[in-house]
Amino acid sequence: MTSDKSFLRNRKGFSLVEMIIAVAVLSLMGLVIIQVFIHSDSLNRKAADMDHAVSVATNLVEKLKTLPEKADLEKTLKTEALSTTRVDAWSVTTIKEFYDRNWKPVLVTSSQSPEFTVTAVLQPDPKAPESLSDVNLTVVREEKYFHSKEAKPVLFTLKAAVPLSVKGGGN
Repeated sequence: MTSDKSFLRNRKGFSLVEMIIAVAVLSLMGLVIIQVFIHSDSLNRKAADMDHAVSVATNLVEKLKTLPEKADLEKTLKTEALSTTRVDAWSVTTIKEFYDRNWKPVLVTSSQSPEFTVTAVLQPDPKAPESLSDVNLTVVREEKYFHSKEAKPVLFTLKAAVPLSVKGGGN
């Protein structure tokens, strides 16, 4: 009988405290790994959005470059968010396009709220007002990313000069 008691005392194994500590450590490691995956997914989404933003912005600038001289932007671009304001002697035209989460165009009047806004501001180049217009283009996401502190992160900006003299919506 004494040999049975010594056998029970010499058995190697985990106590309840050791098991609780092991589970706690594994849980913390799991939380860290999950956070890394969530963060990397958010960064991956932002990178894909930046890629789409560059494509959309480049397409809009190329469209503007191919417009005929004195083109009516409202008719040619078929956009509903076009405005023209006067700054000094020049006419400044603002073009806005809206896109959903999958980068499909969204109408402003639809019930679906846009996820991305593309804003292009065209103003004549003071050095050559009849032949060139400066384009300041910005692509903004309307909601913040998971990892971002910016409320409306700017995905892409572009400044270019396009060879055109356009007639905006208010002219």
